[in-house]
Amino acid sequence: PVYLEDALSTLRERTYFATNYFHIRTKGDSTKSRKSIIDIKYALRYTNYFFKYADSDLQNSETYYGEFVTDDRGMRNFIGYQKLFNEIGFSYNLNAENRIFGSIEHRLVNLNQEPVSDKRNEVFVNGTIESKIFKRFNFYGNGYLGILDASANFNLEGRAFLDLEKFGRIGGAIKIHQRRPDLLEESLFVNQIPVWQEDFKNVNTNMAEVSYHLPKLDIQANLRWWIVDNYIYYGQDFRPAQLTNSISIQQVYLKGSYEIWHLSLGAALGIQNSGVRETALPDLIFEGTGALTGRIFKRKLKYQLGVDIRFTNDYNGVGYFPLSGQFYLDDSRVISAYPAMDAFIAIQINSLKVYFKSENFNSNWNDSYYDHVVGYPQFESYFRFGFAFQLYN
Repeated sequence: PVYLEDALSTLRERTYFATNYFHIRTKGDSTKSRKSIIDIKYALRYTNYFFKYADSDLQNSETYYGEFVTDDRGMRNFIGYQKLFNEIGFSYNLNAENRIFGSIEHRLVNLNQEPVSDKRNEVFVNGTIESKIFKRFNFYGNGYLGILDASANFNLEGRAFLDLEKFGRIGGAIKIHQRRPDLLEESLFVNQIPVWQEDFKNVNTNMAEVSYHLPKLDIQANLRWWIVDNYIYYGQDFRPAQLTNSISIQQVYLKGSYEIWHLSLGAALGIQNSGVRETALPDLIFEGTGALTGRIFKRKLKYQLGVDIRFTNDYNGVGYFPLSGQFYLDDSRVISAYPAMDAFIAIQINSLKVYFKSENFNSNWNDSYYDHVVGYPQFESYFRFGFAFQLYN
């Protein structure tokens, strides 16, 4: 691990928003079933964000920063922005199973990346359609298109499901996405001095998926295939870089659950392969849960006692560079396979819910440490609790 005793990272984001809907009934009345309805939506949102990193003492850390040192007095990186969102849209609900939504969203963005300031006007045209074309076939699609300063951004997604009744449900999906390089991928200033200025191409992502779900046995399987062009990553030198060739990622996802008596069991297994180091993905991900559930005290108290487990195989992961606030490829150490286990107790009485959780409790007898990021080990076993309730009349 790297210890920067005088360094300080600050990230703060505050959002204020209000959304209003106006309903117009086109058929029927309040005493009859609704035939169709038009909803008009207006949304206003304001976001204030800033990220600041500062290190005032380079005596023991100058070697770590290397070529990013631009001033012997210390390090500073500041990025902030204010966004004002205005969205107006409408939805037409022909019935409970067929709906069309469209909106136009304007974003006024004030950027401050010391010492550079910029103002952007971004407009997005959004659309969604939900339709039950016939009795057992459902379709869902959505997308957006950016114009003005957001002209390089667009997204198109579509999902369809065929209900085979007792034989389950099969589905398919596609996604086409393009984005501009973000602000930090294009430039970084340290002490108001540029340390990189890049002119990357737009990143293109395409995905195709086939799925199958058997509700009777609660078994689900998904096959996904991703193609990414012009992928941007941060290399071992902490700098962004762009691949010129396409990345192909294949994923298999299996999920199931089973209940017997008061025992609930669930498991999810993900297998993926990209064949490219830059994606920093494990080949195998496993999550499982087992819980004993029941009711006591004249069935007024519902309880659940269980264990969650998470596991990935050994893989070359990422490190974290606090100066830019980005994750980068780090081959200094392999992230080892580690079965992280959490024990929990949850109870519910009417609307009151209380839980107690011991996270990573198996570290008490496991000498190895658990991490997702090289050089940043997770906490050893610690305790967490919380509660939630509702008040209503």
